[in-house]
Amino acid sequence: MARLLFFLLYMVGVVLFRVFFHYLNATVQNTHKDQRVYQAAQSQQWINLAALFVVFFGVDRPLVLQDILIILLGWSMATWVVMIRFDSILDGRFIDRFFYYVRTFMLKRAIPLMLVTLFTYLFFAGEPWLPYPVMGVLILIIIGLGYTILFTLVVPRLFDKKAYVRPFAPKPPIPENPTVFVLKSRRLRLPINALYTGFFGRHSIWVSPALLATLSHHQIDGIIAHEIGHRRGKHLIVRLVFLVFTIAILLGCAALAFSSSLSHQLGFPNTFFYQLMLFLMVYQLAETFIESLFFRLSHKQEFAADWHAAQMGRGAALAQALFVIAHHQAEPLLHPLSRRWQFSHPDHSERLEALRHVANLEADYGFVFECYVKPKRRQATPIKPPVLTPSEGENRS
Repeated sequence: MARLLFFLLYMVGVVLFRVFFHYLNATVQNTHKDQRVYQAAQSQQWINLAALFVVFFGVDRPLVLQDILIILLGWSMATWVVMIRFDSILDGRFIDRFFYYVRTFMLKRAIPLMLVTLFTYLFFAGEPWLPYPVMGVLILIIIGLGYTILFTLVVPRLFDKKAYVRPFAPKPPIPENPTVFVLKSRRLRLPINALYTGFFGRHSIWVSPALLATLSHHQIDGIIAHEIGHRRGKHLIVRLVFLVFTIAILLGCAALAFSSSLSHQLGFPNTFFYQLMLFLMVYQLAETFIESLFFRLSHKQEFAADWHAAQMGRGAALAQALFVIAHHQAEPLLHPLSRRWQFSHPDHSERLEALRHVANLEADYGFVFECYVKPKRRQATPIKPPVLTPSEGENRS
């Protein structure tokens, strides 16, 4: 009974939750190709659930290595069938498509599964080699080191960092006089974006060359004011606290799954395979809640940063910048409910409407955005004027 209840809890809290949002996103797509992406994601969730059903109820004895390999082989074959069934690349040689399927399967399914297995085996298999609080501090230090290595070694090798120099002083002046850098990639094409980063007094704002090429200096001031709003709201510190909370949840899930009590209550042997399976299921249940909570927090931070920009007198500049960015860079087309709970940034139309009220803007940027940006991007075929012969032209004249 406990095993059935746990399986139903996972099915409702993870599988049905994700399938529901994939279905909503599929209903708002413009093209059949985009719809198939979300349909494939729905099918993959059902395949994962079917594999777990076999482990939970398909065999009335503890699984041995041969059984595990058979289940993994069946899961892999079903995943391949989904990839081929919903593939949008139907042309080209078979050998090219075959290697495309192999590469996609390895990058999206096999390698992440192997990395998670290796991580859990090193940290949690058997008796924990460190107390869980110490392990949490260690994981946080590893993430901090990775963050430091990323921005001190990797980013300088991939990008040219140059200071952003405004040709004339902004009026009114931007408070706090932030340090702004332009990141120009030697290999990558960066989107129109800006990023605020830094802790402990070392703050900076990074912008992409595409942002400088797309926006005017007045509009760039609005983007910089928005990033200063993130600093004033201490949003990075809030996200750091949220990261610590996430690590604590991860360790709590590990302590629950790798203890013998949960396996015993569900009637499973206390082996690494069952412990890993229970850990992934428990963490996915927690992740569903954590992820949605993080996206709601991110939305509130974006609106708060926009409010700070409006208080600095840059509300109109930021609204114009968002309007121009929406024209030049399409956002993912998501269902409103999915965007609210499954995406990091609110819709441009919502931000423009909030800015219009906060900054008392006369121009209805939200209305303009709804009219010219939000409609489905379908190019209407222009009507060609009739070609008149000389005799017809003389008759009409």
